[in-house]
Amino acid sequence: MQGNPCDSLQTLKDVVRCYIRCCRPVALEELQEFQNLTNLSEAVELAGTARTTDQKKFDHQWRIPNNTLMKFSKHLRTRLKRIKDSKDFESLRSVIHESGVEGIGRLTVYDTALRIGANLGFRPAHIYLHAGTTEGAKALGLYRGQEWLDPNEMPVEFRLLEPREIEDCLCIYKDDLKRIARTKLTIT
Repeated sequence: MQGNPCDSLQTLKDVVRCYIRCCRPVALEELQEFQNLTNLSEAVELAGTARTTDQKKFDHQWRIPNNTLMKFSKHLRTRLKRIKDSKDFESLRSVIHESGVEGIGRLTVYDTALRIGANLGFRPAHIYLHAGTTEGAKALGLYRGQEWLDPNEMPVEFRLLEPREIEDCLCIYKDDLKRIARTKLTIT
């Protein structure tokens, strides 16, 4: 019997295996919740306030004051037609990014687009970079000041993951990726 794949992350393959086993199910469950909503307005309201259908606040947005999220949600609801008319994840993300609500950063814009996108059937084609994912991308030597990465730029081990999963992986395992990169540099 094999041990937990997250016990000892020594390689990029280990990181990807750990993500698939430990994080993928939770991420899929979150997106499934938004996908199952039959009302786009409700999906926008929940995503904008960073809440589950049980009204629990998502971890990524726990530091954002509720009044800021309410303002963000209200702004998004005024753009419901533009959200509905989005053609793909990138155009949806652009509409959400235009909010200009103070205190709403790139991670919240991305997470909100991901949640609403699940309802609309959109998935990101790129790996969007915010603070955590940028650290992971830097550890792999892939960051050059850009806003996103093409999945084809990723090491082959990551090809088992969708772009949204790679984004998640770069953020969650940024410290492991740094350690693996340092170890690799020391050995060679």
